[in-house]
Amino acid sequence: MNAIRNSSSVELQPEVSVQSVPSVSDRAPQVKLFGDEEWWEDAWRGMPEFDQKDLTPRHSIEVSFKTRADVEAFSKLIGQPITPEARRTRSVWYPEAEIGRFADKRYVGVPDDGNGWDWDKAEKNAT
Repeated sequence: MNAIRNSSSVELQPEVSVQSVPSVSDRAPQVKLFGDEEWWEDAWRGMPEFDQKDLTPRHSIEVSFKTRADVEAFSKLIGQPITPEARRTRSVWYPEAEIGRFADKRYVGVPDDGNGWDWDKAEKNAT
């Protein structure tokens, strides 16, 4: 630590206060706010694992057209419609990709004996 010198060339050492902080093992265990289990764990038992597939494109490019005829020629070339400027097509997949629609879908389930959901019964009830 650097010493501080005053005008009479006497070295002064700054005072440092050191306090002992209890180690993690010395502290009392933290009490959970809502008990040992999370509130959702009972309802989550038996649920299928969620698997999010990567749907991002491998590569994308921007293509510019000089005339409407060029747009129509490109549309024919790739075999996909490209809408006019008013309702402009913002992107296309090549080869054409199936676009998933999920707003009108839902899962329907029937609780079983309390150990989760019986998905076989749920599927039968959904049809």
